[in-house]
Amino acid sequence: NYERLRQPPVGEHPFAGPVLFIRGEQSDYLVDEDLGGIKKRFPRAELQTIPHAGHLAHMENPAVFLSIIIDFLRGDG
Repeated sequence: NYERLRQPPVGEHPFAGPVLFIRGEQSDYLVDEDLGGIKKRFPRAELQTIPHAGHLAHMENPAVFLSIIIDFLRGDG
């Protein structure tokens, strides 16, 4: 079902709560051209980019990954 997972989410209404997207600097999985669609579905979306990391950013730069998560959960992001 990989192709299905790659499809954008469906639904009539955007999610109004805060949402955090994290990408690795060297990953092409989430690119700048995706941001318009993301903001339509998640108007309060925040995007953070982890330096020196690819698609597995949480493993390649765990300290920065955790810092981003903690700041977001605290509302400091």
